[in-house]
Amino acid sequence: YGAVFALEAAAKIFAFGVIHGPHAYFRSIWNIADFCLVSVMLLGFIFSSVGAFNVPAFRVFRIMRPIMSLSRFRGLQVALRSLQSAMPAILIVALLQFILLFVFSVSNLTR
Repeated sequence: YGAVFALEAAAKIFAFGVIHGPHAYFRSIWNIADFCLVSVMLLGFIFSSVGAFNVPAFRVFRIMRPIMSLSRFRGLQVALRSLQSAMPAILIVALLQFILLFVFSVSNLTR
């Protein structure tokens, strides 16, 4: 699965160019994140195959692969951005719910 991401990154760099041009590979934040993910994945593969040391932190970046797949769809990008902008309000509601649960739990213990 990681080889597909590496081939995709290489094909995009070859097709769009590295920096120059309006559609260059490193002009999109999604492509930069994809490149960082592929680089970390390749470093983890190299370190584990050489046997120098096994870095479990590189495995955490495997979680990012499905999220990077979502970046291909414009509608999902809009949904992710709206979810990101709604997070402060969601956290406030969750905090309020936690406070109410705590208050009712303590009041139930005093009976």
